[in-house]
Amino acid sequence: MEQEHQESKRRSPGPQFHQLFQGRIKSGVNSGLVRAKDSITSLKEKTTRVNQHVQTLQSECSVLSENLERRRQEAEELEGYCSQLKENCRKVTRSVEDAEIKTNVLKQNSALLEEKLRYLQQQLQDETPRRQEAELQELEQKLEAGLSRHGLGPATQPSGCSGPPGSPDEPPRPRGLASGGWGMGPRPGEGPIVSEQELQKVSAGLEELRREVSSLTARWHQEEGAVQEALRLLGGLGGRLDGFLGQWERAQREQAQTARGLQELRGRADELCTMVERSAVSVASLRSELEGLGPVKPILEELGRQFQSSRRVSDLSLNLDRGAQGSCTRCASQGQQLSTESLQQLLERALTPLVDEVKQRGLAPACPSCQRLHKKILELERQALAKHVRAEALSSTLRLAQDEALRAKNLLLTDKMKPE
Repeated sequence: MEQEHQESKRRSPGPQFHQLFQGRIKSGVNSGLVRAKDSITSLKEKTTRVNQHVQTLQSECSVLSENLERRRQEAEELEGYCSQLKENCRKVTRSVEDAEIKTNVLKQNSALLEEKLRYLQQQLQDETPRRQEAELQELEQKLEAGLSRHGLGPATQPSGCSGPPGSPDEPPRPRGLASGGWGMGPRPGEGPIVSEQELQKVSAGLEELRREVSSLTARWHQEEGAVQEALRLLGGLGGRLDGFLGQWERAQREQAQTARGLQELRGRADELCTMVERSAVSVASLRSELEGLGPVKPILEELGRQFQSSRRVSDLSLNLDRGAQGSCTRCASQGQQLSTESLQQLLERALTPLVDEVKQRGLAPACPSCQRLHKKILELERQALAKHVRAEALSSTLRLAQDEALRAKNLLLTDKMKPE
């Protein structure tokens, strides 16, 4: 009987083992819950930081979009100004071409007028004596015809004193008598008066032509000066247009660069939003899992009740053993020795394989509720580790986003500091 009692004592681990095992399980559960709470709080803090960074990035993106819209408006205004300048340049070129055409026409007209003037001068020089001679001859013919119509011939010679007409002794008839006989001939100086009138008319025409030529040359010089001024203005306008086009190209390049930076920032912000959404989903899943841990409390209470019942059974068996050993001092001394030394060794032998199996092999305890609890604790630890890894990844991406935001801010500051 004593041997059977000793074997039953050796087989039963005792209340201290149950208390130690229960304490280990409770401490593991508490530590897992504490770690889960810490991970949840850290995730909440990181999500708030991520939300703050996302808000700052959104504000910076809005500022960048406003700047981009302002740059687009400036580019549209510059394009309108360039089109207006091009239209003005086309108008100036057309006016210059018209002025050149007019100057060419004026040159041709002036050349024709000079040629006509030379021709008229030459014609006057050639025709003046001929015309005078022809007019004189015509006047003489008219006088002779008039005298012949009135029955008068040339001056008659008295009878008996002169020979026949046409004799060499007859003196020549003076031109003055023939022209002034009977009051029918032209007055003296009539032919020269007509030639002077024509000369006056020709000289008046020549003066008018000279005035026209001088006015045309003055207009030509004036239009030539206007053309030179227009060409000078056109050259200055071309230089300004070249500088303006260079500035416009630089503005276009800067606008494209800012658009690329804004696109990159938008991509980063989208990535951050997706990561924040993922973290929110993971936090929600973690919350649901923690809420699912609510049934663990009755399991722990059931475990406590089972340990208490097993402790009562063990106490009852110990009392029975002590009552059976009361008659024998040797058995009592053996029981006392067993309770002091052997019980400690027995507990160590019973606890070490269990602890080794739980820690090293990850084997669950024999109780199904303990198995479920242990699995839940392991799952929580794995999830906490995964959340920690995700939080580290989020922090790294947040640092990258901060760097990108600082770079974009520096670009904006440099753009603002540049002179317009």
